[in-house]
Amino acid sequence: MQQAGRKSRGVVKMSLWERVTRRPLASALVLVALVLAGTVDERLFGLISDEQQMLYTGVSMAEFGEIGIARGMLFMVHRPEGDAVSPYGMGNSLLLALPALVAGRWEQAFGDGASQTLYVLVPLALILAGAAFAGLLARDLGGGPAGTVVAVLGASVASPLWAYAGTAYSEPLQGTALVGAAFLALRSAREPAKNGSGLSRNMAAAGAGFLAGSALLAKSVNLLAAPLTLIPVLVGSGSGEPRRDRVRRVLFAVAGGLLPTALWLAFEVVRFGRPFTSYGGQDFTHPFLDGLVRLLVGPNKGLVIFFPLLVLAVGGLVLLAREPGRRVATVAMGGPFLVLLLVTASWWAWDGTVGWGPRFLVPAVPLLAAAAGVA
Repeated sequence: MQQAGRKSRGVVKMSLWERVTRRPLASALVLVALVLAGTVDERLFGLISDEQQMLYTGVSMAEFGEIGIARGMLFMVHRPEGDAVSPYGMGNSLLLALPALVAGRWEQAFGDGASQTLYVLVPLALILAGAAFAGLLARDLGGGPAGTVVAVLGASVASPLWAYAGTAYSEPLQGTALVGAAFLALRSAREPAKNGSGLSRNMAAAGAGFLAGSALLAKSVNLLAAPLTLIPVLVGSGSGEPRRDRVRRVLFAVAGGLLPTALWLAFEVVRFGRPFTSYGGQDFTHPFLDGLVRLLVGPNKGLVIFFPLLVLAVGGLVLLAREPGRRVATVAMGGPFLVLLLVTASWWAWDGTVGWGPRFLVPAVPLLAAAAGVA
């Protein structure tokens, strides 16, 4: 009688399991956030030279309004003024400058070293955002609730990215930017009936361009990888849409990418005089085939060892490639991984040196996780 009365008044009581299964994306993200927050070790943040240079550059920008840092670290570029600049992408340093702006006041309030938490929030937020994009991308491509959860977990705690939650490396930023760009680019290419007004499609294209440019700002090698995520903007829905609509979306994508791309170029010129010169003396000297095998299946750095979902991801990409209307998604999701794999295989430090798994392939993991969700 009482239960019938509640139903008659339009109130239906759901169990916790029913609530979770009705919102798989949100539930998976909450789980990931709890796991990341509960397992990150703040004491390990910024211990490696690469991390320190990106971190100190952010602090220098926040406290002194410049990019110079003290000398004495590996691979840094010395300047005549007596200081040095980091050879690494500036995107991560720009983000790390945000907690640096308030770190001093935070430590005055909560004690010495308390600001470490603020800095760790940056990679935590990036990994969570990348997992969200991966889940949304898998869902848009027909992954269903189970595929959405697989994508979210695969882009976070079921991949090497979990180990980067407590680091100042740029891999979380690169991964989030690439998967976000692919997701928004595919959203912009959907038919209007599925994606709302033309304005929303144009804004999605602009967002895709901004994130692709942000990937470049994070690391110059993404000049080769990031444009592939924008292919859906160029191709469109393929359903006889007017050419002017497609051109308009491309222009929105270009406009969205202007700011981060201009920042990348400006930082390259100011620091090194011209682009692509910061890694002087570091060459592609490793045997290509040896690096390729080691990066994929090698017992010490093979991606399939650290990310077994790679097998499922390949299956997802094959499924997408079999459907003419979704082949463009295969390029946007699998293309960046292929580029990073081919470029890294012959790099002298193909293994990424310090890092969990093949560090230079980690930025492609959220895209691969979304493909695994499709499968």
